[in-house]
Amino acid sequence: MIDSSRYCPKEISWLRFNHRVLQEASDTSLPLVERIKFLGIFSSNQDEFFRVRVATLKKIVEADKKKIDPLFGHRYYKVLKSIQDIALEQAELFNKAYDRLLKSFASEGIYILNEKEIDDKQRSFVREFFREEVRSELVPIMLDQAPRFPELTDQAVYFAITIQEKKNDEGQLALLEIPTHILSRFVRLPDKQGEVYIMLLDDVIRTCLDLVFPNLGKYRCEAYMLKISRDADMDIDDDLDESYLSKITDSLKRRRLGAPTRIVFDQAMPSRLQRYLLEALQVKEMDTLIPGGRYHNFKDFFGFPSLGRVDLIHPRFEHLDHPDFAHASSFFDVIAKKDVLLHYPYHKFDPVIDFMREAAVDSKVTSIQITLYRLAKNSRVINALVSAAKNGKRVQVVLELQARFDEKANVKWANYLREQGVEVHFGVEGIKIHSKLCLITRKEHGEAKLYAMLSTGNFNESTAKIYTDHMLMTTKVGITKEVSMVMDYINQPYQNRSFRSLLASPLTMRNRITRMVEKEISNAKAGKEAWISLKLNNLADRQVTDLLYSASRAGVKIRLVIRGMCSVIPGLPGVSENISAISIVDRFLEHSRFYIFANGGKPNVIVSSADWMTRNLDRRIEVGFPINDNKLKNQILKVFEHQWKDNVKARKVEDKGKNEIVKGGDEPFRSQEETYRYICALAKKSK
Repeated sequence: MIDSSRYCPKEISWLRFNHRVLQEASDTSLPLVERIKFLGIFSSNQDEFFRVRVATLKKIVEADKKKIDPLFGHRYYKVLKSIQDIALEQAELFNKAYDRLLKSFASEGIYILNEKEIDDKQRSFVREFFREEVRSELVPIMLDQAPRFPELTDQAVYFAITIQEKKNDEGQLALLEIPTHILSRFVRLPDKQGEVYIMLLDDVIRTCLDLVFPNLGKYRCEAYMLKISRDADMDIDDDLDESYLSKITDSLKRRRLGAPTRIVFDQAMPSRLQRYLLEALQVKEMDTLIPGGRYHNFKDFFGFPSLGRVDLIHPRFEHLDHPDFAHASSFFDVIAKKDVLLHYPYHKFDPVIDFMREAAVDSKVTSIQITLYRLAKNSRVINALVSAAKNGKRVQVVLELQARFDEKANVKWANYLREQGVEVHFGVEGIKIHSKLCLITRKEHGEAKLYAMLSTGNFNESTAKIYTDHMLMTTKVGITKEVSMVMDYINQPYQNRSFRSLLASPLTMRNRITRMVEKEISNAKAGKEAWISLKLNNLADRQVTDLLYSASRAGVKIRLVIRGMCSVIPGLPGVSENISAISIVDRFLEHSRFYIFANGGKPNVIVSSADWMTRNLDRRIEVGFPINDNKLKNQILKVFEHQWKDNVKARKVEDKGKNEIVKGGDEPFRSQEETYRYICALAKKSK
């Protein structure tokens, strides 16, 4: 019998992570626009959570209400009920945070007005703007006239509208999608005496409902916001006669009409309208109903205007040139002499693009192999690969079509690359490719020399500006040959392969991790130095959780920096008393992963694309790579210590999920700022 009290359900720990994001919206030390963007991040995160994780739970519970998680022992139905309770609590916290932000903006002379707060002059402006820009984009549906209830699009926002033609008349019902996919959510009204006025597109439409329904003799017309999240899980069958690319394309079409997983609605909505909509949407007991305020889809607040006020946004961030490439004429010359470690976003991503561009035109380069997961919208990586193909290089791209919510873009890239003469592979059936690898083969002195790039993050110049990641560039034979082996495994997965340098899932990573933890346990029992430091996005696997609990009981000191889900509960008596855990939410998304083991006083440092989750260790192609150069190893150790000392943005991960700020130290210590200073100092030192 599994003792479920020893493990935190991963869905609950994820909601606690998103609460940490929400806390940032209330941090008065942050500029106002950055704070409101955190409301957007929270909203976007929650959308994905309900579309994927809650959708999966719903399917399980609908099939068997008594079903128990075979890994952690939690009853799925109870987890689903806890999600509902926490989501309601967070909705209330969200609304309070938004109200506080409105007051803070007002104190800066910036007013976000609704249709009841504008004066006559502003109303005239709004109605003219509506006629010229908005009305033609609207598609109102009279529900009593429609042959059937319309299919509501996932993640869109709608107005459910009641139209009374006379007093005490039930009137008519209408539905209207707010066209935020076409128009900006934010409409700036004319300034007045130095004060700025903004109106949401929602309220522009509310102001002009009489222009939407001009032929009705209305007594009263009211609009209530509605949003639906649908099951975004992709059911891909095993019909091998159908191409993988076609399967993904068809699954994307089906996703749009997935089953509802969450209904968010204006709590002021009349009960009659609520009942009608819930019946029409076929909402069942396990669908999550979230009564909220009058505004939804706060993910649009990513695009909240800065209004020309630099004090409302973060100061401009200067990404650094890597000193090893500052005066080099060739990337090949630099990397052949020494390993290079890039730290994003502190370093620029440019060396990656420039190295690939150099490879594309270098007559000695014979091939480029690369794994791609998520790409920038206008990817310069793709441009470099196409250039290489057109210059006669053999270019092999392994493109993961099931990169969640990027499937459509990746299908487009796959078709484009093939048109340009690039070999495109989709990897191993049933195994997602999450490793971030690039291997360049160059003919030198009559032999093939391998240059490898291994990263914790994607080959994506956009996310490299806002995600913390690390990339190793190396020619070390022990690593490059094994990168080549990973590429071969992707193309020929049914042959056994042995790895000495790399940790490669699903082949060797779990066993190697187990052996390294067991070695720390042995060292602790022998009275030797024994500790483990882990930085991960998620830790949610029972086998490694139990392994860490065993290490804790043996006296191994374990420090965890976990951004998101964490099944480990620190501080349980007799179980995890030697485990401490924190989580950091700050300006940059903490995305890098590394595993550090004391190794008897000679730290073993592994940087990886893989979290410690069952899917990453058993059902994905992932790579962990050692940092062997002592100078580079010390850089990773230093970055971890910065994280652990954070007393500004670090929050405790513990059983109650309070997300309290870590306290300690005489002075404020913000890890991302300190890491940036450290990387700057390294650059100066190398000159």
